[in-house]
Amino acid sequence: GLWFFLAGAASLPAGTIHLSAAGPSPSLLNVLTNEPIVFIADDAGPYAVVSYNWAAGTLYLPHAGSTASVTLAFSGLYNYEDGQGNYGMIWVNIPPTCRITNPTNNAVFTAPASFNFNVDATDTDGDKLMGVDFWLGTTYLDGKIYLPFSVPVSNLGPGTYVLTAIAVDYGEAATTNSITITVRPPTLLLSNARTAGGDFVFDVSGVTAGKSVVLETRSTLAGTT
Repeated sequence: GLWFFLAGAASLPAGTIHLSAAGPSPSLLNVLTNEPIVFIADDAGPYAVVSYNWAAGTLYLPHAGSTASVTLAFSGLYNYEDGQGNYGMIWVNIPPTCRITNPTNNAVFTAPASFNFNVDATDTDGDKLMGVDFWLGTTYLDGKIYLPFSVPVSNLGPGTYVLTAIAVDYGEAATTNSITITVRPPTLLLSNARTAGGDFVFDVSGVTAGKSVVLETRSTLAGTT
């Protein structure tokens, strides 16, 4: 499974690059598309940050404490130079898509509920999709790295449940989709009420093998009109 990796994975945060005589820190920054990348001058510089494969032009940081920023709309690797002979790289990633296709949000089942937990996940840029993890509440169900992205869920008792799918790509960007489902108790039908040997007995339908059924009794019955 992928859970050990995905437990710490999330959409990558916007990045900050510090410029100093030692060079850019970090020298390789991972961000998502259209997230701000902030350059900060830690010393007097001056810095003129330029890359030949982004369209933002040159970013000027004339003195210590100067800042400049850029956002990059397309995925890929961007090389830049800080104007002081130091070089760095920015890896820009498009996160994967992730959508639970079955069950539908707010679906209602009758206990014991069984269904296939299906997910549609894709990644559109070059780092590709690593796989999908499946969760029932806080319980890890399984991880899939090949199509179909589907795991069986069976024998759910009455209650409200959150199903979560997490898709992650090889650039460590993750996308989460969650839905809520309800499992209601089964409907029991009582019929053929009768007395037998001094006991009041009846037939019950709708029970499930292996499940306990508790019937409450009263010494008196409410009157009807």
